[in-house]
Amino acid sequence: MKATTLQSIDRYRGMITNFFIPELNNHDVQELWFQQDGATCHTARATIDLLKDTFGDRLISRFGPVN
Repeated sequence: MKATTLQSIDRYRGMITNFFIPELNNHDVQELWFQQDGATCHTARATIDLLKDTFGDRLISRFGPVN
């Protein structure tokens, strides 16, 4: 994988961890589904694992629980 791709993956996961998930903690997300496209940073194993921790089976993504 190219270094720029790895940087994009790290930046995307950082944004999810530092901004998106903390914002979700202010809302009831038990019924919320999350969907993303097939961009490499969205489908990286580490990203999918991070999102599964938050959304469980309510993740719609390539390589996620719901494709």
